[in-house]
Amino acid sequence: MKKYRKVTALAMSSAMVLAALTGCAGGKDKDETTTAAQVDTTAEQTAAASTEAPTEEPTSEPDTTRAPGPDFKGRDVQIISRRNSIVDNSWRGGLLVRDGAQAKTVYQEDLAAQIREYEKTYNFSVHLDTLDVKAEEYYVMLSSTITAGEPIGNIIEIEPKWFAGLMNNRMFAPLDDLSALRFKEEKWNQGVLETTSINGHIYGMSVDREFGYVVFFNKRLLKEAGFGAEDLYDFQKDGTWTWSEFEKVLKACTRDTDHDGNTDTWGLAGVGSEYYAAAIHASGADFVTKDENGHFVNEMDSEEFLSTLTWADEMRQYSKPQSEGTIATDPVAEFNRGEAALLVAPENVKSELTTDDWGIVMFPCPDGKELLATDMASVYIIPSSYSKDEANTIALVFDIITDQVPGYCDPEDVWREAYYEFVKDGRSADETLQRMRYGKNVKPCKEFYVMDLYDTNIVERFLQPLAEGKITPPEGIEANMEKWREIIEGQNTALDVLRAN
Repeated sequence: MKKYRKVTALAMSSAMVLAALTGCAGGKDKDETTTAAQVDTTAEQTAAASTEAPTEEPTSEPDTTRAPGPDFKGRDVQIISRRNSIVDNSWRGGLLVRDGAQAKTVYQEDLAAQIREYEKTYNFSVHLDTLDVKAEEYYVMLSSTITAGEPIGNIIEIEPKWFAGLMNNRMFAPLDDLSALRFKEEKWNQGVLETTSINGHIYGMSVDREFGYVVFFNKRLLKEAGFGAEDLYDFQKDGTWTWSEFEKVLKACTRDTDHDGNTDTWGLAGVGSEYYAAAIHASGADFVTKDENGHFVNEMDSEEFLSTLTWADEMRQYSKPQSEGTIATDPVAEFNRGEAALLVAPENVKSELTTDDWGIVMFPCPDGKELLATDMASVYIIPSSYSKDEANTIALVFDIITDQVPGYCDPEDVWREAYYEFVKDGRSADETLQRMRYGKNVKPCKEFYVMDLYDTNIVERFLQPLAEGKITPPEGIEANMEKWREIIEGQNTALDVLRAN
C-alpha cells in the first residue's frame, strides 16, 4: 500500500474547524451556527490546531493527535443500513473494523483507530447497524418511525430508488441548512448532492461512489479469438474502446470451434435489461435529467436515446438466441460456463464469477466520444424528526468520521488495496474501477430518483421485453411514452407542493 507525506502535524477535521468558528459563520442566524449549544470550542484552539509543522515521513501508525475541540457530551450516533457493502477504504470500513470486523488493509486499521480516538477526545460514540430485512420492510420502518418522531437511526442509508417516495412525504432534513456541513469539500459525492437537491435545498449526501455497469471479459476466449489477454485494457487506455471495437470483439468471439456448423462460443452473454441501461448511460444519452428549476426532464423521446437502443439491439446477434417459450437466459451462468466472451452487468456481479481468468473494462462509448461511468451510490439522510440543533450535532459527527485519515493525502489510491482480493488482476482496479470512481466522466442515474419510474415502468414494461425480443426500440418507446411522461410530471408536481409549503 502507498503511504503519503504528511502536510501538517495536527491535521484537524474541517468540521472541527467549523465548530470552532461558529461565531464567524457569515450570513447565518445564531440558531444555525450553534450546535453551539452542544459543542465547546474556541477560535484560539483552532488556530493552535492548524499550525503547520515540518514535513515528516509517515509511519504505519495513525496520527491520532488532536487539539481540544467540540464536546459532544456523550452523544451516541447510530448509522443504519439495510445491507453491508464491500469493506474498502471508506469511513464505513473503519466503522466495521471498529465494531469487530477484520481489517483488510493498514488504512482500515488507521481509520478505525482514528474513529476510536475521535470518540474518546470529543466525547461521542458512533456505530453502524445493518438490518437484515427486505427492502419494502426497511422503508416501511423508516417511514413509520420518522413520522412517529422516533427514527430507527440518526443517519440512514437508503437506495436511490426509494428517495423520492420518502422525500415527497417530508422525511428528510435539509442538509444545506446545517452549519456543520460544507459540501464544497472534495470528499462529498457531488452527483448525489446535485440529484438530491430539491427546491434549493440538499436532502441527501454521500462520501462514496458505487460502481455501476461494467463489461467483464474472459481472457482465454479473447486469446482463442485472436486478441491479446490485455487488449481490452489497452483499448480502454488509448481511447479506442468504442462501439466499433466492441462489435469487432463480439464478432471475432462468436465462433464455431468444432466446425460442425453450430456456434459454440458467443461474443456476448445473454442480454437483459441491465445491458440496455448500460448502453444508454455509456452513450451519453439519459433516461431522465434535471432542468435549472430542479424539475425532472424526460429524455426518452430523444434521437440519441433511440439510436443507442437500436445499436444495442443489433449487437444481440452476437449473443446466444433464447429458445422460444423459455425463461430468459442467465447471462452470468453463460459467462461462467465459458459460453460467452463478454458479460455486461453491474460491477458487484464479480462475486458470482467462477469462470477462467477474467478482467473488467468500462462499457464502450460511441465512436468519437469519451468513456462514461455510472454512479449508483447509496444516499445518506438525516430524518426530519430532529430540531435543527440536533440535526446539526448529528451532521457534525458524520462530517468528522468521514474525514480522510491524516498521512494519506491522496484519497484516490487508498481504497484499492482492499479491492485487489475481489478481482483477478490489478488492471481491473488500477485502471477501470479507479476511473469509474474518480474519473472526470461519472454521472448518477437520475431515473432512480423519480418515484415509481424505473423498476416497473422502464425495466419491466420496456427493457425486459426488449431483451426478450418481444418489441423493437421504437415500438417500446411509443407504447410507454405517455406513461413515462405522466409519472415524471407527477414527481415534479410533488416537488412543487413541497416548495409551496
